[in-house]
Amino acid sequence: MILGISLLYSGLTQRKSAFQQLSFPVIVTSEILILWLCFGYSLSFSETGSSRFLGNFEHVGLKGMSNEIIYPTTKDNGGVVSIVYALYHGLFASVTATLSLGCLAERGRLKPALLFLVFWMFLVYCPVSYWVWNDNGWISRKLKYLDFAGGDVVHLNSGCTGLVYSWFLGSRSEANLVDYRASSPGYALVGAVFMIIGWIGFNCGSLFTINLLSGIILSNTLTCMSVAGFSWMCVDYFNSQRRKISVVGFASGCISGLVAITPCTAYINFWSSFVVAVCSGILCNFATRLKFIVHIDDSLDIAAIHLVGGLIGNLLTAIFADRDVAALGGLQIDGGWINRRFIQLLDQFLGSLATIAYVCAMCFIILLVIDRIPGFHLRCDNEAEMEGMDANQLGAEFTNDYVEFLRRLNPADFLEADEDTSVKRD
Repeated sequence: MILGISLLYSGLTQRKSAFQQLSFPVIVTSEILILWLCFGYSLSFSETGSSRFLGNFEHVGLKGMSNEIIYPTTKDNGGVVSIVYALYHGLFASVTATLSLGCLAERGRLKPALLFLVFWMFLVYCPVSYWVWNDNGWISRKLKYLDFAGGDVVHLNSGCTGLVYSWFLGSRSEANLVDYRASSPGYALVGAVFMIIGWIGFNCGSLFTINLLSGIILSNTLTCMSVAGFSWMCVDYFNSQRRKISVVGFASGCISGLVAITPCTAYINFWSSFVVAVCSGILCNFATRLKFIVHIDDSLDIAAIHLVGGLIGNLLTAIFADRDVAALGGLQIDGGWINRRFIQLLDQFLGSLATIAYVCAMCFIILLVIDRIPGFHLRCDNEAEMEGMDANQLGAEFTNDYVEFLRRLNPADFLEADEDTSVKRD
């Protein structure tokens, strides 16, 4: 999954900044895993805390987890070694951070971003995951909120974080966008394939066992991915003056479908996944145009895909969630509109709204403080932007042997060359 994000983001950025996007997700993953295993897991999943907002330090440094068995769903599904469970959720946190910081593309500095992640982990990700996935969290307690594999914790979180960070960074220089060309659409397509493979692992793995529901999760994930990809591609085709198919657009649609199916993949039937797919593919495509209206340079469409797609998935979960489907895997839910529980839509809306408001507010405060620390300005200057992030931030390390040159062409040069050629022929 991390490799897929690296390749996708690198392939979609310009060549002089591609290596930043290829390498930074690996650095981010390492930092997040350290923070998560030392403190983050305990703050998100401790079971003895009295707070409804954040956990305690019961498992700081994985304390007391050597022989512990956890039952994430039901005891009938079997248990999971607690350290494995902690590592698994550490990868969720890493993916969320990696998706968020694609917003750095072509103008964001790395040092402030690494500092931002420290505060983001403890003040943003841990509280939200505690609210939703811990039985003591206030959303879990007050609302019958359904988020199977991260529609709220991962995608609303990453989309809001990327949106606020993009607002602080500001728009890229117009001079840098002249004749814009992605460095490698091939990298982007391969990255999307790796992300699909990783997504299957996350969605199916969130059941923590193999039973009848595992097949439904797999079929829902692949169906939604495929239909959303074609939906996005059709919108691009009919909006294109030349009536051409965009493979990168198809890949973006596949990802939007995966985002939307994430919270509901274990709760809905096969045909419901078609509706989720069409809605996500079309609406996320149109959402990519919102950045021109609100004047926020969401360079890699992180908010359009993950924020909008996650919100679509969360709300449609309320409509199509079926307790009979969930029961096939031992999951106990009250269901949604399918089971005449109409209040579920309000639960999903309130839970999503709380996450969006909190993440945006906290990210705004954190970034406002960091941007005012000497030496930690979030954005590079215009000269560095034109030079490229690879040369400016990474010490001239590039994805390929990249050489940029400028030639001044004079028509007389060609005339002289033609004369020399004719003389030699004579």
